[in-house]
Amino acid sequence: MKPIQGVNEILSYDKDNDSMYIVKNSKIEKISNNGKIAVGLFPNSSFITPGSLKVYNFDNLLHYSLVKNKPLIGIIEWPYYGMKKENIFEVPDSVVNKVVASGGIPIGIFPTQVCDFQHTYLADMPELTKEEKKDLDDVLSFCSGIIKPGTFKAYEFDKYIHSYTLTNDMPYFGICGGMQIMTYPEGKLTNTNPNKDVGNIDLHSGHDGYAHSIKINHESKLYDILKKDEILVNSKHKKCLPDESLEGFLVSATADDKTVEAIEIPGKSFQIGVQWHPELLDDTNTDKLFNSFIDESNNYKKIK
Repeated sequence: MKPIQGVNEILSYDKDNDSMYIVKNSKIEKISNNGKIAVGLFPNSSFITPGSLKVYNFDNLLHYSLVKNKPLIGIIEWPYYGMKKENIFEVPDSVVNKVVASGGIPIGIFPTQVCDFQHTYLADMPELTKEEKKDLDDVLSFCSGIIKPGTFKAYEFDKYIHSYTLTNDMPYFGICGGMQIMTYPEGKLTNTNPNKDVGNIDLHSGHDGYAHSIKINHESKLYDILKKDEILVNSKHKKCLPDESLEGFLVSATADDKTVEAIEIPGKSFQIGVQWHPELLDDTNTDKLFNSFIDESNNYKKIK
């Protein structure tokens, strides 16, 4: 196993002025070129208090998670642009905060390949090598749960990570694009966008606050968690899943216009994707969802 090096992420803003934890591509590439594997550390998180960690690095963070009996939660990083259009990887601070509030310890998961993600078409992306897959396996082996926040593209490393969670029955929580990635076949993307446009763009796009209600399938794990027939959600997406991509999945919630709002994979401990952004809502439904994910991650931590 290669050495794992933690990188302190900076709480800042991306080019869309969204609050994010960010790190420059060049820093991750330098670590990779030096024969190490980078993971993101979030020093502004509330679980880092004076005296809790003498040195904030990956080894001590891992030890801290064992001592405190808290699951290490991998949050998959998104290649994007900073305020000055520089190449960065980013994670929404709201996702980090929800993980911490629910009792998990977040780390950032970067792709293990060196590539100009921001300027390369998906069809032209190099495939993951066996070594790059092994490096991902090594990092994921320390995690007890994976979250994939919203995204506009489905990279091969995103899909490979999801396939790892399926193989190992590790809890996976997909948000917006992170839900859609659950339905993508593993392997190199040739069809870059198997989704379809939402029917009502005004209903589904650009709403941080409550936008519409969704109906929850009583046969779903989502219903077992929330115990509600219907809830209000926000909505910030322009694409949605077509029915033909849902073979093998349970549709656990829909909007009134029949847009798929949540899916899950039956028979797994926690394989749930939601189309809305619960990390941006402060309500009991969000708390129950994140708490359930962390509880399942704790269970996985005990048996892995």
